[in-house]
Amino acid sequence: MKIWTRILLLVMIPVLLSGCMDRIDLEDATLALMTAVDLNEKNELLFYISSPVFSHEAKKKAEQFGVKADTMRGARIEYDRLVTALTVAGTAHLISMCS
Repeated sequence: MKIWTRILLLVMIPVLLSGCMDRIDLEDATLALMTAVDLNEKNELLFYISSPVFSHEAKKKAEQFGVKADTMRGARIEYDRLVTALTVAGTAHLISMCS
């Protein structure tokens, strides 16, 4: 019985710990909860995101960023240059097209 317990333990530890390798703390991530796309007077695309701030010391509980880009991917690259944390894709809950 002891041998089966050890085998089970050796199999379960790597399975249970494998989910911790790519963990990102909320304080180290920028979650884009709202995304807006607009055109300026020169018909250039402007992308905006609004992101909550997860810090007790922060005076503002949300951050807004705006960039000029040709695609959403290009906008995300520009956001990564602007923000202090990693921009997490796939978290936008509201996408707005301004007119």
